[in-house]
Amino acid sequence: LSAETSHDFIEWCGLLEGQQENEKLSVGIQINRNEVYFDFINEYPDYAPKSKMTISRQRFYKWLHAYAEFKTGLPAIEGRDMIGRWIRLQEPEEEAPL
Repeated sequence: LSAETSHDFIEWCGLLEGQQENEKLSVGIQINRNEVYFDFINEYPDYAPKSKMTISRQRFYKWLHAYAEFKTGLPAIEGRDMIGRWIRLQEPEEEAPL
């Protein structure tokens, strides 16, 4: 994940040791893509537009997909509703006992 994203993104996701996971990135819930983008750039202003490490929405969404695959081992599901575009981390399926 660190090769595809940035240390700040990993920290924001709550993947560093001793950190609480970001509740907005929970598995199985619809996450408004725009909302989490603004949440990230508010917490890390260096990534805001016209900043030294600016990140486009498209690149940030690729980071979200990389996080989803890292977290669950499955690709994220995308969709759209009245509010806007969303992404959902799939829940890993329970293995059926033999």
